[in-house]
Amino acid sequence: MLPQLPKADYKVWVRGYGLVDSEPVHATPGKIINLTAVVAPNAKAAAEYFPAVYWFSLLRVPDKGEFPGQDPRAMAFRKT
Repeated sequence: MLPQLPKADYKVWVRGYGLVDSEPVHATPGKIINLTAVVAPNAKAAAEYFPAVYWFSLLRVPDKGEFPGQDPRAMAFRKT
């Protein structure tokens, strides 16, 4: 469900890791549609639709201060 979707004609389909794109289905806001996921026949086919670089782009690298051992008080005893 997508609230406040502008009135228009849409094509929607299933896409996800380990899947290939399903056939697009025409949809309009308020219309109930059924979508069916299609499992990829192999890893190569899945990667063509959902490459690993996509997942990498979603990665949030922690700030320096979020790594353990950054507390100066904790570092004091390590210097000895």
